[in-house]
Parts: sequence; C-alpha cells; structure tokens
Amino acid sequence: MHAKSIYQGTTKFIAAFMIGMLALTALPVSPAYADSTGFFSPTNCTSGSFQWSNPNNVLASDNQRATSNSDGEQMECFFNLPTIPPGNLITGIEVRVEGYASSSRDPD
Repeated sequence: MHAKSIYQGTTKFIAAFMIGMLALTALPVSPAYADSTGFFSPTNCTSGSFQWSNPNNVLASDNQRATSNSDGEQMECFFNLPTIPPGNLITGIEVRVEGYASSSRDPD
C-alpha cells in the first residue's frame, strides 16, 4: 500500500509540473532588440595637402557639399562615438556616405 501512495504522489507531482510547464509555454515572449545609437556626423575632417572649398560642409547632412577641383582627392573624417558599456557586444556598424561627382573632361 505504501508503494501505491508514492506512485500516486509522484504521478500527481509530474502532472502538476507538466501543466505548469505547458502554462509557461503559452505566455507571450517579447524579443530583445539591441539598442541603436543612430547616426553620427563627423566632428572634424582633414584633407591632407589639398585645400577643399567649404570643408566644414561635410559635418552635416544638409545637401551643402565640400568641393575639390582635383580628381581623386581624399578627405578623412573623425567621429566621437559613445562609450560601449562593459559586457555589451557590437553586432553591426552601418556607414552612410553622401557624395556627388561631376567632370567636364573626356574620360579617354
């Protein structure tokens, strides 16, 4: 008789446990999304030895352009990015570059 009561108690416990687990699986789960810092504009830019016209125009996305009359002239820009807290993981970086090119010379 003692074995029968242990069996019944174990069966009731397992049934209650299974019902509890089933109830937990029915709860809605909200996905966790990473925090986004958004886009940053450069804080300063350098262009080497060549002088660009209106070089500060590269500091904002406002359709005001810095210009150069030299083919292949480069400009290097720097950004102040936020500090990443310890334990966080960067999963992606997106870069957007705006630009415009025109030329009146013959490509041949």
